[in-house]
Amino acid sequence: MITGSVAAYRTRHPKVFEVPFNSVNKYSLTINATPAKGGDTSGGGGAIGGYWLSMKGAPERILERCTTILVDGPSGGRREVALDEKARASFAAAYEALGGAGERVIGLAERHLPKESFPPGYPFSEGTDSDAAGKENYPITGLCFLGAISMIDPPRPNVPDAVAKCRSAGIKVIMVTGDHPVGNNLVFLKPSFNQLFSYKDHRRCHCSFCGHHL
Repeated sequence: MITGSVAAYRTRHPKVFEVPFNSVNKYSLTINATPAKGGDTSGGGGAIGGYWLSMKGAPERILERCTTILVDGPSGGRREVALDEKARASFAAAYEALGGAGERVIGLAERHLPKESFPPGYPFSEGTDSDAAGKENYPITGLCFLGAISMIDPPRPNVPDAVAKCRSAGIKVIMVTGDHPVGNNLVFLKPSFNQLFSYKDHRRCHCSFCGHHL
């Protein structure tokens, strides 16, 4: 858990590499420098104690890259344990519950990179455009699953009116989304959308996220 000033924490752990979210990977990734014991890496100075890789994105994409999970340990501490099928099933149930409530769910994971393999000044890279996929020079598997957060991401207020105007003009409106179908189902149950789309329309919509027809 991080306590104190977030800005100060970011200053002590400067970001050295980043992979922005994209629709193919469905995750974003950052690598931050961690200060050596008693040191400070702020401003680019101070000794680097190592690097910390963090990843966030579509929960199922994050989970498939993890082999351990962070759980409560003795005396209020934290410890890593193997990510077994029971833990995966527990996560799936929580994911369905949150998604079923219409909330957007984001998975979180991390991995501390060993200093022996990733010394200070290591040139992190995704590779070049001519490289095949998977040419990054850092690990994106064997991560530790930290958990998931959810947030409400409601449709914009003017969407129902815009859809109604399109339909009144004879324009057929189809919802194509990259979101998880569980959350999309609830959107269609909201009164404003239920007046615009029949369940038959709903079933014909295609989800690019998983390939299912909703």
